[in-house]
Amino acid sequence: KATIIILHGMGEHGGRYLEVADFLAKNNISVYVPDLRGFGKSGGRRVYVRQMSDFYQDLNALSALAKKQNPTLPLFILGHSFGGLVAASYVAASGARQKIQGLILSSPLFEVALSVPRWKKILGTALSHVAPYYTQATNINPALLTHDATILKEYPKDPLIHHAISAGLYHQLLKTMRAKELLAKQLILPTLLLQAGEDAIVSKAASLLFFESLVSADKELTVYEGFYHEILNEADRQEVFFRISQWVLNHL
Repeated sequence: KATIIILHGMGEHGGRYLEVADFLAKNNISVYVPDLRGFGKSGGRRVYVRQMSDFYQDLNALSALAKKQNPTLPLFILGHSFGGLVAASYVAASGARQKIQGLILSSPLFEVALSVPRWKKILGTALSHVAPYYTQATNINPALLTHDATILKEYPKDPLIHHAISAGLYHQLLKTMRAKELLAKQLILPTLLLQAGEDAIVSKAASLLFFESLVSADKELTVYEGFYHEILNEADRQEVFFRISQWVLNHL
């Protein structure tokens, strides 16, 4: 009945979203779960991108493939965290709006909740010009991602997760996050924002402000109280899966 592209979060890969993909597939939704450039099994220098538009070019190619394989189906895009920032900025970019039927954001990265030392911000910005490939550890505590004990046990063993970010990608993220209000004014398509209530990774306040700034006449917000950042990997994730599938099927 529909097609959806799922974009993963920072440092991870599409393989961590197979459970939600299976759920959607059982609800007659065709799913594409790529590894973004520089992540997982995709090509490119690890955790690096020259500019955000490189992601957009890749998504143009993937959406064209999805349309070719499912020519009669409406196409949606779902982005989690960093993937949410990529998805929102991609759809807001010129030309992408006509391809996408609806946008779903899962705890999107519009502002970091974690405290980043001032020296790291200065160093990251400076190095983005002279040494963009230089990487720094992200220092994310897995215990802040989900309450699911099994997923927490598997997380540190996953060889496709990268616990670092390059200066070049960091600079691109800062630029895009600073433009979030402009993005909100450019997004006129149906949008569903799903936010973790106990998010210690991204700013819940920034997500709610982004939602308020959205000009779309068709926008919905759900805050999952008690959920940690990775709502698609949380203990009660089936509730989120159902919300996504019903919203998509209601927007065909």
